[in-house]
Amino acid sequence: MRVSIWRVGVALVAIPLVFGACRAETRREGIRNAGFVDRDSTRRLGPGDIRIVSTDSAVELSMIGDTVITGLGVKALAKIRAETDTGAVTGTGFSAKLEKMIKSGVQSALNKQLTFPVSTVGDVKFDSGKLEFFDNGGKRMAVFGDSGSSGSSRGGMFSESDAQAFIAAFRAKKSASH
Repeated sequence: MRVSIWRVGVALVAIPLVFGACRAETRREGIRNAGFVDRDSTRRLGPGDIRIVSTDSAVELSMIGDTVITGLGVKALAKIRAETDTGAVTGTGFSAKLEKMIKSGVQSALNKQLTFPVSTVGDVKFDSGKLEFFDNGGKRMAVFGDSGSSGSSRGGMFSESDAQAFIAAFRAKKSASH
């Protein structure tokens, strides 16, 4: 069980990299004016806002007001929270304290979402199940941290109808701001 927790811990420490906010890749640009905010489960959608969930429920993507917000989906959060429950740690020694510390850090990271202004995005397109974001100069942005490898992960894959609804809402907001 501890090996599993370590894998989860390592994976979640890498969340900023997964969402691509920290660096530009060879073919993609980093996201300007990006930041992390605490997850707000009470956030309500207003007129013109949209929230979609990836086909495997691993990723949520929202556009609320003038901000794009993305993070882990509710199902993924529930699964990881169950696996990182500090109440399940037994013992009082150093290893138990270390395990609790790591799990607490993972729990804290789970409550963050990547945000960036709609104004930094020039266009959004749908290709092969994925939403691709382009900056105002036409360069692809590393929103979901996709490195272009042929990995088997399907995180960040969206249904065509959800993706097209997001694109329509994005374009409406962009045209209204001009």
